Amino acid sequence: MIDVEVPTYITGILDFDNGAVGTLFTTFDVHYPTQSRFEIYGSEGTLLVPDPNGFGGPVFLLRQGESSFKEMPLLFDYPENSRGLGLADMAKALTSGRTFRADCQQTYHVLDVMTAFERSSISGCREAIMSPFEKKEPMVYPPVKGILD
Repeated sequence: MIDVEVPTYITGILDFDNGAVGTLFTTFDVHYPTQSRFEIYGSEGTLLVPDPNGFGGPVFLLRQGESSFKEMPLLFDYPENSRGLGLADMAKALTSGRTFRADCQQTYHVLDVMTAFERSSISGCREAIMSPFEKKEPMVYPPVKGILD
């Protein structure tokens, strides 16, 4: 048995700069295997996204007014364990002079958002996110697997 010293259940509301509002619910206290995925609910439909620790698996979309989920094609050809992809992107960026996608600004912003939920819970107040973040250019589909940019 491992003593857990962090909350295992977090929920909160996110107000995005673009005006969208999201509710985040996370927990480690789940005892059935199919729950290790993302479920994204929106005004136009629902997405079921597989566990990001597995890198692959189907993505399903249920559009408003439809009765069944439709499997969506994957956009990139990396359905297997691709943990080194971020490192490869960093190496390519450093040799080509562009900024890499998963940089320390993104890491800090994610940490700031994650810890804001607990800070807000403790203070009982809305917690402003002060860390800046600018979305990087996404990867492009490579003509040859393993070739970046």
